[in-house]
Amino acid sequence: MGGRVLQNMIKSPLFKGNIYPVSLKKDTLFGVKCYKKLADIPGEVDCCAIALRSTLIPDALDEVRDKGIHAVVMYASGFSEMGEEGKRLQAVVARKLKEYDIAACGPNCIGLYNTEKGVCLWGDPYKLENRPGPVGVVAHSGAVSIVLSNAGRDLGYSKVISCGNEAGTPVPEYIRYLADDDQTKIIACFLETVRDPAGFQAAVRYALSRNKPVLTLRVGRSETGKKTAAAHSGALAGSSAVTDAYFKKCGVMMVKSIDELLEACELLMKLKDKLPEKERVAMTAISGGLLSLSSDTAEDEGVKLAEINQETHD
Repeated sequence: MGGRVLQNMIKSPLFKGNIYPVSLKKDTLFGVKCYKKLADIPGEVDCCAIALRSTLIPDALDEVRDKGIHAVVMYASGFSEMGEEGKRLQAVVARKLKEYDIAACGPNCIGLYNTEKGVCLWGDPYKLENRPGPVGVVAHSGAVSIVLSNAGRDLGYSKVISCGNEAGTPVPEYIRYLADDDQTKIIACFLETVRDPAGFQAAVRYALSRNKPVLTLRVGRSETGKKTAAAHSGALAGSSAVTDAYFKKCGVMMVKSIDELLEACELLMKLKDKLPEKERVAMTAISGGLLSLSSDTAEDEGVKLAEINQETHD
């Protein structure tokens, strides 16, 4: 994981800052000088990517504090998703992050990348052909983040954040950040739970006040899905009906699949500056059969079709 992050940062054409690998065994990695410990690095460090197993992270955070670093990305699993022992370990990490005033992504995540600045603290090989764009992503799942990144839909992403267990920075803060980000026009979320309902609702409403729609693909609707979400990121999924009503109250646009999430992002990009005031749509097609199929699909999904007026007929 650490090697991938380092290679991504080396390859990034936009990143102009310094990179400092830390290794007890190596003098160089991919041609970049290594340091034995954080304290040996000359000058200030903005962020530390911690590619260590879960049990080593608390001590690593002590080193981060001593170096005066205020941001970290933690990739390791083995926290709240692993039962009581993991929950206790995550509680220690969360306490230190708060006490040391460290903004943190993760743990149990694939990391994040910022296409505007070329910062790619991403634990998967990053495709340089992924162009910047207006969609900001916040996802509990690292794999889903990778799927969206590599979808090949030419959407273009501003920031992609795999937040994992949220031991440090929670989902509402990421949404607020994206709401204030000039590059981001649409916010797409993949959520297994909402750990702070009031904070999430306030963040979504803030994003909407900035004319930035929030799309959410929520998992854990089925009983098996709830158990899987808990095992994956320690998420507690509630009643599906109650959760859907809550999201509707927040003003979130719900989708049911990754394909639908991508289609919705593309649709909202085409709508340009603001959502339409009227909810009725018109369709045109070269095929009567396809038009009939589209009409049936519209009714199934609750899409209201407009009546064609006489002037248009004429």
